Order: sequence, then C-alpha cells, then structure tokens
Amino acid sequence: MDSDSRLTDGWVKQVLEAFAAERKLVALSGPFVYYDLTPQQRLTVRVFYAAAFLVYAMNRYVLRAGSMVQGGNFVLRRDALEKIGGFNTAIAFYGEDTDIARRMNQVGMVRFTFDLKMFSSARRLKQEGMLTIAARYTINYLWTTFRKKPFTEEYIDIREQAVAEQKG
Repeated sequence: MDSDSRLTDGWVKQVLEAFAAERKLVALSGPFVYYDLTPQQRLTVRVFYAAAFLVYAMNRYVLRAGSMVQGGNFVLRRDALEKIGGFNTAIAFYGEDTDIARRMNQVGMVRFTFDLKMFSSARRLKQEGMLTIAARYTINYLWTTFRKKPFTEEYIDIREQAVAEQKG
C-alpha cells in the first residue's frame, strides 16, 4: 500500500477471504480508483485498465509468461515471497510490480481482480500526463515480463517535488 492510498470498505476482509479460500493463491491485486480525478479522467483510467486486463489475460493464460499486480495495491503470501528470494531491489520504480508478479506466478496463483479496488492519488498522472504514464507503464510491463528488467530506469520522484514546492 502506498502512503497516498486509502483502503476501500471491506478490502482487508476480501483479502483474508480470498487467501483462506484458495491455498494456491500467492498474490492478490486490484486497480486504483483515483479519488482526485474528474469523472471523465476516471473513465479514461477504466478504459486503460480494461486494455491492460486483456494484455494480462493473454500473458497469463495464453503465453504463460507472468501475471499482473498493481503496485501499491497488492498482497503477497509470505512463504511464496521468501521462496522467490524477495523483492528485486535493483528495480527502483517502473517494473517492480511486474517483476514480483512474474516471479510469484512461478510458485503459485497470482490473481488480479477488479473487485479489490483501492483509492489513490493521481498526482503522478496529473504531473506527467495520463497518456505519457499509460505508455510508460505499458512498455515497462512488457519489457519486465519478457526481458526481466524495466525499459525505463529513471523516474520523477513526485514526493520530493511536492516537498520542494511547499518549502519554496
């Protein structure tokens, strides 16, 4: 969970029930609902998630190359995380969620569901632009899935900029 995210009602209960019901489940994730976007911008994000879900389904069920989790809105089974050697700390930003999904998929079931929503800030989308971010996340998802490292290694630390603006 990210510092600018908020749990939706029933989030914890849903996670506990999903892991209790399915012993092979090693990771569970869902989308963000950006609380600070306009309704039209939120619709655009939903369209992106729908397209991303199709890529995820193809990747998981047809190509069997990995899976998908939304960074900031996912839960992992501890023993499975230990089995894959933990997080890849060499990945600073883009692709860390894809890498963990790809590797967790090797030891169990990784599920992405639209039912596990979490509220989050859209400050990165607003600052860098929705199309830019969509393209950047897409290329890094594909690159990390198939080349095992992100395409983009540099990123803007939105938090540092916000602190600098507050001081300035």
